[in-house]
Amino acid sequence: PWEGGTLCGTTDSEAPISMHPSATKEEVDFVLAESSRYLNKKVRRSDVLAAWSGLRPLVKDPNKGDTKSISREHIVEVNDGNMVTIAGGKWTTYRQMAEDAIDKVLELYPSLSKVASSCQTKNMMLVGSDRAHIVCDQRFDNIMITLREDYGFDRDIAEHLTRNYGTRALQIAEIVKDGYVTRKPGLHPKRLVAKYPFLEAEVVFAVEQEYALTAEDVLARRTRLAFVDQKAAVEALPLVVDLMGRLLNWNSRTKKDQIQKGLEFLDTMNVNFDEEE
Repeated sequence: PWEGGTLCGTTDSEAPISMHPSATKEEVDFVLAESSRYLNKKVRRSDVLAAWSGLRPLVKDPNKGDTKSISREHIVEVNDGNMVTIAGGKWTTYRQMAEDAIDKVLELYPSLSKVASSCQTKNMMLVGSDRAHIVCDQRFDNIMITLREDYGFDRDIAEHLTRNYGTRALQIAEIVKDGYVTRKPGLHPKRLVAKYPFLEAEVVFAVEQEYALTAEDVLARRTRLAFVDQKAAVEALPLVVDLMGRLLNWNSRTKKDQIQKGLEFLDTMNVNFDEEE
């Protein structure tokens, strides 16, 4: 379960280098067939709202000569000049990668321990996690209650914001309360599309607080609407571009370019599911 849907995957196969990789029909069918083995209902192509793929370079251990040394894990290498290089890995292991790299540097240069401690990532909490225990004492149900009772948000919106932003959900609630460039203060939060809890105020927050510069940033990297429902993301694209354009002072040419680039990106998440097998 993920963001109100079901996330199924994954496959792992060789692919040509591309700036816009997309899932193939064969890969989609494989995932559907495997998913149907575990779910109590057969999953058909028409059930799929979005499909995506990415490219991950695999790293070869420079100290081993055979292709069997190609790894899906990361490798820390030290050259003759004691320069530390970390390569490979994946997003889901970034903290372990940071720890291995920093600790290797400290191992090679003990004098640095006078000014730097060992890697602290294991206990480092994310923004919005109430690190100082002063907002909700990490009782995040209280955030959701506040969003519902004090700001009047629908349950699904309150759950979505709390789950994705933690305490920063309150900042988004304040954006709704105070109004923004296309919305008057005090109105009910406006959704990007009717069937999902993603909000216009999240676009404002993404631009003002999360360095979002493109529509793709918002639809795929700040919210996850593009991954949840490709057609819904296409529907929301013009609204997102218009709002970002006002916030970032885009001219008509930039807005048109953002629409085009957004459609090109979203097209990679749309597989032709018209035919049933």
